[in-house]
Amino acid sequence: MIQEDLGLAIAPKFSLTSIPEGIAIKKLEPRFCREIALAVPALKEASIAVKLFIKEMRNLDSEAE
Repeated sequence: MIQEDLGLAIAPKFSLTSIPEGIAIKKLEPRFCREIALAVPALKEASIAVKLFIKEMRNLDSEAE
């Protein structure tokens, strides 16, 4: 809908993997932020997939700053 000039979206920056031509990105003022929390019963016992997910979320967080 955005690409057809029929709407707009408010989305987190890390969700924008590719931006089609003709789409404008604007920052919100004042800056909006949110807290994302992850929880596991025991990190030592977590699966490799869970550990990789946590690592990726930390990488996204550090890129956002």
